[in-house]
Amino acid sequence: MASSRIDSTTRSVFALRTPYKPVSTALFDHNAVMEYQPLDASKNEIRLLWIESPPLPGSDSGQIIHCSLRTVSLNEYSEAALAIKSSDNIQSLTGAAFWEAKLAKYQEKGFETFTAAIKDVLSDENFGRWRWGDFTALSYTWGSIDNTRDIVVNGQRVQVGENLEGFLRFMKTDQDNRKRIGIWVDALCINQSDTEERNTEVQRMADIYRGASTVIAWLGEEADESPRAMHLLNTIANYNFGPLEKWESFLAAFRENSHFFEVGSWRALYNFLNRPYWTRLWIVQEVALSGRGLNIICGHDSINWFRLSGAVNFLSNELDFVIDRCRQESNELGVPGFIGLIVDRIYRMQQLKMFNDVAFDGMDRPILSETLTIARYSDQQDAKDKIYGVLSLIDPLISRSISPNYNLSLLGVYTEFAKTCIRGTGSLDIICQSRSELLGTEEFPSWVPDWRRRGTVNLEMTQKLPFHTSVGSKVDITFEDNDRQLRVRGFRVGTIDGLGHLGEMNEEGHEITQPIHSYGKNPYGDERGIKSAFWQTFVTGRNPWGELAPSTYDCLVHIQWHNQSVLADLSENLYFSVLQDIIDQNKSLLVGNQPLWELLGHSETQYDLPSKATILEAAHRAVSVKLLRRFIITAKGYIGLATKNTRQGDIVCILFGCSTPVILRPSNHGAYNLVGDCYVHGIMEGEAMEWIEKGLYSTDYFRII
Repeated sequence: MASSRIDSTTRSVFALRTPYKPVSTALFDHNAVMEYQPLDASKNEIRLLWIESPPLPGSDSGQIIHCSLRTVSLNEYSEAALAIKSSDNIQSLTGAAFWEAKLAKYQEKGFETFTAAIKDVLSDENFGRWRWGDFTALSYTWGSIDNTRDIVVNGQRVQVGENLEGFLRFMKTDQDNRKRIGIWVDALCINQSDTEERNTEVQRMADIYRGASTVIAWLGEEADESPRAMHLLNTIANYNFGPLEKWESFLAAFRENSHFFEVGSWRALYNFLNRPYWTRLWIVQEVALSGRGLNIICGHDSINWFRLSGAVNFLSNELDFVIDRCRQESNELGVPGFIGLIVDRIYRMQQLKMFNDVAFDGMDRPILSETLTIARYSDQQDAKDKIYGVLSLIDPLISRSISPNYNLSLLGVYTEFAKTCIRGTGSLDIICQSRSELLGTEEFPSWVPDWRRRGTVNLEMTQKLPFHTSVGSKVDITFEDNDRQLRVRGFRVGTIDGLGHLGEMNEEGHEITQPIHSYGKNPYGDERGIKSAFWQTFVTGRNPWGELAPSTYDCLVHIQWHNQSVLADLSENLYFSVLQDIIDQNKSLLVGNQPLWELLGHSETQYDLPSKATILEAAHRAVSVKLLRRFIITAKGYIGLATKNTRQGDIVCILFGCSTPVILRPSNHGAYNLVGDCYVHGIMEGEAMEWIEKGLYSTDYFRII
């Protein structure tokens, strides 16, 4: 089986560049036997780990990994590095720039291979950008506190996670080629028992990652047929970056031959993508800041990020075929289905690719909501790192006002972040990320997002083109009761009258709640208007890429949902089959004066359905935005989508400075709980602000607790 096996020289190169993560809490009691001297900020000091040769024969000296932990200064550039900086007139010499300059002369020498040139560079006793050498940074998962192994650091036996020990053992075979290359490892290079140092080092992570010579993502030792998964990914990448004619032949063969990859390959890919590494919070920062220099190593196989992202992009584009292959293989192997996780991981890796592309293309920052949403769905040891772990990716208007402080309570960290976002952006959109299942709990006010809770994303996350519900208004707020309450100006535009089916049978109140007061009311004029409102609500007026939805998406109301012969071919698509379930669950919901079912598939004039691709595209969008949301009907007959916690009697409000309407629930003493944001067709582009100007509504202050 062909794969990218790693030789010692390549391993040395990989050991030369990665941005890395801040640490949360001390997982292992290594500080009990290790003494740390404070880092000197004036010298720009960091600590690095070097793998050492074991001492002369002893009881177990040949088995245990021996390392030294040294403090070095990032101000001590070597003469060669200073010369490169001077000649190229650059302020900071990155690892990529250094290697490019060092290897340029070997083209003149006529070295036949890149590997030969690398060996020659590494053999230089003065190798590195600094007088002491150079460094790489490690990206990995800490693992369980219960699974530890011993290593020796500075003569002291300490416990580290078995995953870290496995990486050091992997690198040990190449120690002779790496004498001048240290490794930055958060668990050991930061004094985890010193909270002040942790606070400081967290703020340096971006600089450490950018400054490292290479980034290594260590996924762990070979297991669960990982070589087969790496072979699948490398094969796709080889064709993806090869000649066009070979790529086209591969694409045709992949689509036509369900066993293009041998049986077991998709199950191996499932196991590979199910490794804890892929859901780690800190990987977001590491991938974003590493550019094209991140290298993924699993056992003795490797693939660099650029090639991996190309392979993942292929899997995303061919998702229907991937789903079919996974379904077929699970049947052939007699194992439980694994489609869901593969689809989820492909989506996550597409998100990571977006973060990397933003940095590589020189753009300032990813969209704030995208950064926070991927953090919400990531794993970490300390929940405060949901914020601190992505600071380097957030607009400086916000991040420069936040200093990591692990002494603060979790509520304090999250509240201060919400306040800083509101002040820094001049927008209330951050409160729409709140997903408290128990609105206004004793722990968190309802307006403060609890980033530990994983729910549906807010509407502003689902499109590139923002909504303008409160266009022309400015945030008008005060924080009261020790930041427990948010007093905000806005106005009420409606009351929730009817609710569609939630889609989750095991949840209380999942069934349809028929409207009472809106029967016969149609603010959209006629039946054509209400049909238009429904399909646009279904996709929140946007396509899967967040751009304005094309008019052809009106197929959602013109498809003959009752005609199985029409649906047969479409139903093979995963998203369309889910869409069918949604339609079926909501068919009796009263819209205007008739059940939804009577509005669908009935046209007064001849209607020609668009292409299958367009229908499936619309279905994809509809299913994505409907996830954990339900249809709503206001007392005036407006149609919308709202979070699953919405109830009959909740009110729809427009808050000044918020891009979308919100659902508020009356509480005690005239206060309100924030339920979440919502889409209400007919007021998303500032229409309701005109009602204020005409005197049809008046503003008020809402006290949200």
